[in-house]
This record gives sequence, C-alpha cells and structure tokens, in this order.
Amino acid sequence: MPAPDGTPAGEFPPGERDVVVSGRKWRVHEAGPPSAPPVVLLHGYHGSGRFFVPVLEALADGWRAIAPDLSGHGASGPWPPGEEAVEQWLLLDGLLGALDVRGAALVGHSRGGMVCAQLCARRPDRARSLLVLGTPGRPYQVGTLDIMGMFVDPGALSPALLREVRACSAAARGYDEVRARAVAKGSIERDLTPVLPSVRAPTLVLWGELDATVPEAAARHVADLVPGAEWRVVGGAGHMWPLERPSAFAAEVRAFLARHSIPGPEAPDIRTP
Repeated sequence: MPAPDGTPAGEFPPGERDVVVSGRKWRVHEAGPPSAPPVVLLHGYHGSGRFFVPVLEALADGWRAIAPDLSGHGASGPWPPGEEAVEQWLLLDGLLGALDVRGAALVGHSRGGMVCAQLCARRPDRARSLLVLGTPGRPYQVGTLDIMGMFVDPGALSPALLREVRACSAAARGYDEVRARAVAKGSIERDLTPVLPSVRAPTLVLWGELDATVPEAAARHVADLVPGAEWRVVGGAGHMWPLERPSAFAAEVRAFLARHSIPGPEAPDIRTP
C-alpha cells in the first residue's frame, strides 16, 4: 500500500547512514518515507539495528522505520575509553531529537526494550506506543548468553549471520565493560520497577515460550507494572525470534502499529534530570 503521503511502496527501501550527535557517531538503518508515521526499533545485548533490516523492509510501505545501532554497538562509534557509562535512553533521546522524531511507536528487543520503556516514561512526547519482546523489567538470573542456545532452530543461524553476530558482540565489549562497572556502583538502572508505572503509552509485552535467556517472570514484570499493558506469550518462539523468524516478527509489529496508528495529543515534557 502507498504511504500516507501517497508515495508508492518500495520508493524508500532500507538504507543506512551515519548521524553525529554531540560528537557521537550513530549508524542508523532506515526505510520508508520520511513523512510517514515513525517507528523506532531497538536491538538488544551486543546487537545492531542491522538485524532489523528485513523488518524495516516489511514496514517501509506505511511507516518511517528507524533502527539505530546503540552508542558503543555495531557500526556506531565505539565507547570512548575512560568514559563512564551513560543511560542509553538519554543518548537515544538526543538521536531522535536530531532526527526530528516525536510520537513514535517504540519497538524494543531484550535490553533494547528496557531502553524504550525508560524513554517512554521519561520522554512521553517521543512515544505514542510501546512493544517489547523478551525484555526484563527487573534483575534476573540469566539463562544462556550462548548464541546457539538462544536460537530455537540452529539452522536459522546461517554462517553469515553468525559471523555478523560475533562481530557485533566484539564491537560492544567496550561499552559492556564500562556498563558492568556502572551496574556494580548502582549508577545504571537495571531494575525498572520504579520506572514502569510512569509509562502511559499503549503497551504490548511479548515473551517467547522457549526463551532460554530471559525468564518469564522477569518479562512479565513489565506487563504487571505498566498500566493497561497487554501480555502475550508467543508460542514456539525463543529469545532471538526477530532474527530467527523476521517475517513473523514483522507481522506482529505491523498488527500492533495498525491498532495504534493515530498519534494522541502531545504529552507534556516531564524529562527526568
């Protein structure tokens, strides 16, 4: 279907570019007409927005789909040596400001969902809806971080994808080292219990029934605390469902966007210092 401004489908296929905000280089993957309603997709632990390219392609007929590599991840600039960790939602807020994105649908996978929820709570003008998958709302005992163990069907992890996943993991180690120190000092938010009740956007919380990384109780915590949130277990899905079955994930996102396609009135800026 054509975009809201009448642009034919396929006119804006997935592409990527670098955006510099306050001296930080971001790699931004995007598709769809710039004037279409925005949807922002955020990757998880050691990931990259590049993993969402098939989803961007599926959304490009009706939305401005944006999937950045978080600061210190993927092809974005490496985390500066010696710099303390900063909450990623603050950095994402700066990027979306530079891209002139307000009232977006936020879609987050795993740790990316935590960033999206924090942004929803602190900057409600940025978000009109929130979808998270495999996102922990509180500290939890990690199942497995072995990439092979995260996939339900190991055959979906092609040699090329495995190489890319490993390269992204290597790229994010610098950030994760400083983040681990910040977690130990309590200066990075890991428990979203105080944050989640402030999320006012329509919210869908998904968890794959075969997720061997984030336990159900930690993911359910998000749905329990976000007012009016919808909770659903995805049958047959594991933690890496967006990479393993991108078409199914894209269909889920499209259905969610269709239900929440009209932006509500702009909310006041209640930025938290």
